[in-house]
Amino acid sequence: MVGAYGTLYISPNGQYKYVSNGAPEDIGKVDTFTYTIRDFNGTQATAHLNIRIDGDNSGVIWNNTDPQNDGTLPTPIVLDNSDHAVIGAVTNVHQTVSSNQGELKIAAGLFGAGGNGTYTPTTFSIANTDSAHVVVKVNIPALSVGVAPQIILTIKDQNGVTVGTITQTPILTLVGATVTVDIPNLGPGTYTITSSASGNTGLAFNASVTVNQDITHYNDIAPVTAVPITGNMLTDDTYNHAYAKFSIDTGNGQFTEVGYNGITIQGDYGSLFVKSDGSYVYTPKAGEIGRQEVFDYKLTVFGQDHIASLTVTIDAVTTGDALRNTLISGELNDSFTGNGGSDVLVYHVLENASATGGNGTDHWTDFHAGNVNTDRNADIIDISDLLIGFNSANITADLTASATYLKNYLGVRLMVITLRLHWIVMVQVLTIRQKLIYSNWIIWRNQVLHLTARQRMIS
Repeated sequence: MVGAYGTLYISPNGQYKYVSNGAPEDIGKVDTFTYTIRDFNGTQATAHLNIRIDGDNSGVIWNNTDPQNDGTLPTPIVLDNSDHAVIGAVTNVHQTVSSNQGELKIAAGLFGAGGNGTYTPTTFSIANTDSAHVVVKVNIPALSVGVAPQIILTIKDQNGVTVGTITQTPILTLVGATVTVDIPNLGPGTYTITSSASGNTGLAFNASVTVNQDITHYNDIAPVTAVPITGNMLTDDTYNHAYAKFSIDTGNGQFTEVGYNGITIQGDYGSLFVKSDGSYVYTPKAGEIGRQEVFDYKLTVFGQDHIASLTVTIDAVTTGDALRNTLISGELNDSFTGNGGSDVLVYHVLENASATGGNGTDHWTDFHAGNVNTDRNADIIDISDLLIGFNSANITADLTASATYLKNYLGVRLMVITLRLHWIVMVQVLTIRQKLIYSNWIIWRNQVLHLTARQRMIS
């Protein structure tokens, strides 16, 4: 006789054998057969044969009051998992730039009077998102026949404050000489070079003035890869291992059982290698920062599916120290703390199809508002990547109109907004995108920034 969960073989003398179908989902079930016995007088009685489907160490609890009732299976506890891939210290991109800043022209000494030197002041600039190790030199050429000129070399910032100066009487040799001002960590701004000479008792000569900048770009970092992470999806799950099957979504909801040799799933931002015991290694792709992806897995226990997930987050760069730091936003709702210094928060387009550019809603806990040219703790938000394709023709001298246009362009949902443009001359017409970006304009409320909506406009 074919029953619900197996086949019953029975002989006239009442002996029987039951063979179950062997399906794990049948464990805890009762297969009931009804039989009747008649005697030679035609009297009969009916009874039931109840066969419980069980397995070794199944944990089924049977109802002894009513043997026809199914047993109670232990309920699996299958929990979601999360893990973080940490981005280590980032290395900023460096660039070396050299420029010729004209000549210091030193006159000959005449009739016992020392000749003087003249120089037309020149300038060089450091962008808002940069700092630089600057070396300014007066280069006296080889075989110069000047004698004991005193040379003054001075560098001043845009406010006229001296940031480096030297007064020196170089010893002239056959290979020439240099007078050098070395400034290790010069911040953003426009700087003016002045130089003069006096007391040259020899013949006239010209000395070139050069600037060498080792620039650190705080809005650009060298390629970085988060450290691989390891864990186990099943450690926190409670279930009967003997009656479970472990499988993982390999894409588009297709679950594949994880065998002894494991399986590798290619995610959007890294690869996940999983073994049959639930252990895994997630290896992020190079350059991925501030990303998150989810891998679904399934435990089939006693034939019942239980789905959970592993969420892997590649952290954004959200915390700085007392020095200048690069902070990088990600796709989640990030919280940034700069901890001092003129920090640069960089936004990238993470998802072109997203109304938010792929970024979440962010919070900067200690934003310091100020002009980076004069305030060494003034923080910067670099949205240049988000403004690619911006139509600068729509920016006019009317700052209110500009603010309105930007709000519409960036899709910002705001009730009240104050636009403050940190620009040296407020009446200038902002006609190009670079001026908008590098004038360090910000919108803030109580010096705590809440960054929202498409293209990272700040509310």
